[in-house]
Amino acid sequence: MAEAGIKKIIVPDEFMIGRVIARNIVNAETGEVLANANDEITEDLLEAGGRRNRADPDALRQRP
Repeated sequence: MAEAGIKKIIVPDEFMIGRVIARNIVNAETGEVLANANDEITEDLLEAGGRRNRADPDALRQRP
């Protein structure tokens, strides 16, 4: 993706729900852990602040 110049991938919430977090997502300003590695992505998690990290494909993985 980097070679193609792609920096962000925007996906709908429906695509995210049911997948899991690959690494902790931390609020850079407060240090608060918003989600832990292996947490399932839910609507509540997206509402709580996960949306700003959705362009990070390395933080997500699909459940087998």
